[in-house]
Amino acid sequence: LLDDESTDEWVLKSALITYLQNAVNSKDKLMIILAEILYDMATTPRPWDNNISEDTHIHSHLAVIITSIFSKDKRLGYKWANTMLEASRCRSTSTADTVTKKTENLVEQLFPDYTSFVCIQGRRFDLVVIEVKTPKQLNHDLEKLGRELKIMLDMLVRARVDNPIVCGIWIDGMMVISGLWLLTPARQQMSVKPINYKSTTRRLRDVGTAGN
Repeated sequence: LLDDESTDEWVLKSALITYLQNAVNSKDKLMIILAEILYDMATTPRPWDNNISEDTHIHSHLAVIITSIFSKDKRLGYKWANTMLEASRCRSTSTADTVTKKTENLVEQLFPDYTSFVCIQGRRFDLVVIEVKTPKQLNHDLEKLGRELKIMLDMLVRARVDNPIVCGIWIDGMMVISGLWLLTPARQQMSVKPINYKSTTRRLRDVGTAGN
């Protein structure tokens, strides 16, 4: 209850609201997103347990970040886990008449933890996929992410999309790694690198002190 909150919590909320207001005044969309994420994460209680389940881990710690980034663009749709990748669904459908019982398991059905897509003329094209591993989870989905990116890119190429690009994000516990697949004239190429939060944190601090 609010009546039971300590003075420190009120000071924290006041400071975070100031960050958000300064971000709005700056009209910097990136800073507004960061300020909104920071406020939500700092003021909403979350379970910090290494044995947390994957779904709870995603929706407790990651959902606010993911939706704040990808739901801001009205042209993009999104789906959480248990929704098959569109390129995977199309492959399964196109081979349904020719696949025998011995080989039907070779048609892989891929279900990312999160998918961001765009719909054009009634067709869905997946552009971003996210795979998540909890802190204590032994297996990871990095190889699965690579397969997802490949068939996503193949679908864009078959649709004759100019300069097609798809993006995959792999979250290993609390560490985020991004992988970007793109089509070059010579070959498909993948680069993987950790996301640097230092510069964005510094910018958020600068916005918070602006105008003082």
